[in-house]
Amino acid sequence: MTRVTVGYVRRSSVSADNPGEASREVQEQAIARLAGAFSPGEEVVVHVDWGISGGRDDRPGYVAMKQAIESGEVSAVYAYSLSRLGRRAAELDAFFTLCKVHDVRVTTQAEGALSATTAMGQFLLQVMSAMAQLERELAKERTGAARQARKVRHEAAGLVVPSSVAPYGYRNTTEAGLTRVERDESVDLSVIADAYAEAGSVRGTAVLLNSRKLPAPRGGLWNLTPLRRVLERLADEGVITMPERNLRQRHATRPSALFAGLLTCHCGRRLTPNVTRGQYYCAAARSNAEHGRMSVTEKALVAALRPEAEAYIQTIRLGACVGNGQPGGPGGARIWVCAPRPSARTTRTPSC
Repeated sequence: MTRVTVGYVRRSSVSADNPGEASREVQEQAIARLAGAFSPGEEVVVHVDWGISGGRDDRPGYVAMKQAIESGEVSAVYAYSLSRLGRRAAELDAFFTLCKVHDVRVTTQAEGALSATTAMGQFLLQVMSAMAQLERELAKERTGAARQARKVRHEAAGLVVPSSVAPYGYRNTTEAGLTRVERDESVDLSVIADAYAEAGSVRGTAVLLNSRKLPAPRGGLWNLTPLRRVLERLADEGVITMPERNLRQRHATRPSALFAGLLTCHCGRRLTPNVTRGQYYCAAARSNAEHGRMSVTEKALVAALRPEAEAYIQTIRLGACVGNGQPGGPGGARIWVCAPRPSARTTRTPSC
């Protein structure tokens, strides 16, 4: 089997304002130099995880690289630095153990050749992996402290910390450590306001804007949620008037499932309630063809359990009445015999 050389590129923080193309170019150039020096003439396959933290072990590119190593297809792995491969010491240790088993060389531009074949090499790898994880934890602490300090500054000025991404038609301006949301004059929101005045509803406005080929903030068609946010902000500024049902629409409270957490499938799983359909189903049936269909309606459950519930309630009533009433019990005790009310047609099923 022909073995190939693998490169790995990763960056955690990516945004529209800072896509990190310079960082990606630097990492790819480092991989090219390492491959040219240590694996001349070999094919280089680059796996990329862009905008994914190194603390996650389920990165698609990283997982694909490990699978290729396990199948014996990789001869060497190149990266810009150890921290690009990951930020968790335990996962990095497992990765280098995997490379050792399959005789795969790991080389980075920052640290050089990384080998786990000797005791000293294994020790150095563990130290560097721990340092990579420490850097990640320290960065999280710094970010949290900066976020808290920013919140305190804004609260002292009577402001709310805005989102890092300004709403459509607005922009964030920062002055003296305080960020305010201001109108972006380059975006004409009067078209949206006029469309709402003509349509009279959020859905009708979306239909008008899409029919007039006015693109949404990220291109394509307008959806109701982002459009509603724009209209609500325009209503807060007094540009348009929205009725209360459109201005702050709340979903009706959904009824609770009567038997939630009480029903078990033959496979051992708890049945999941579907409140909209009034059903309980087993999630395993969706992914396992041999499981068989497993669902039951709440109406059928109530019909089947009502006789038992009524009998149980009657037993409780009788037990509660013993000790009072007419004579006739043992030792001359007075007993009351409780009977169902003739006018009661139904009895509520207990929720337990």
